[in-house]
Amino acid sequence: MNRLGVLLASLAVAATISLHAQTILLPERWRFALGDSSVYSDPSFVDTSWALINVPSPWEDEGYPGYDGFAWYRTSFAVDEALLDKRFYLFIGKIDDADEVFLNGTRIGATGGFPPKATTAWDRQRIYPVPAGLLRQKNIIAVRVYDMMIAGGIVAGTIGLYNEEDYEWTVHPPPGPRAAMNGRLAVCLRGWT
Repeated sequence: MNRLGVLLASLAVAATISLHAQTILLPERWRFALGDSSVYSDPSFVDTSWALINVPSPWEDEGYPGYDGFAWYRTSFAVDEALLDKRFYLFIGKIDDADEVFLNGTRIGATGGFPPKATTAWDRQRIYPVPAGLLRQKNIIAVRVYDMMIAGGIVAGTIGLYNEEDYEWTVHPPPGPRAAMNGRLAVCLRGWT
């Protein structure tokens, strides 16, 4: 196969894979603050003074070396009105050590344990179903994180909002080659030189 043929075949694969990529993309930079307060989960809380950091990435790599304790992440995203009645799953990555996740002020999931009985779940991809009727056209995600030691925060994994079909395809992919990194499309152009 010539170069043009390889490129066209690769683009066809990319188009097929992208049909089963994230349904709703979430920003790569989120608002971030050290400390803990329940008001941070309130969608009306104003977080514009908070720092911006990359997600996923250990907070130690984002300017907070050696920090262990509580911190919060927040981001906003829009949903097309035509999608509001669909079933969704929030993929929030691997979080070191424990988390609680709020969507529009409603707690939709938690993994690990907070003090005084802190337990880690640092190696588990968080996937939380979004309750029906909770999504709006404008939405706020707030994530409460507790880190006991070493790396902390939303450190790795897939980030995004997936509909039912894309959730199934991501969690139970069909057999055959597939390349993805952090939930973002990555296509290998084999034979392209």
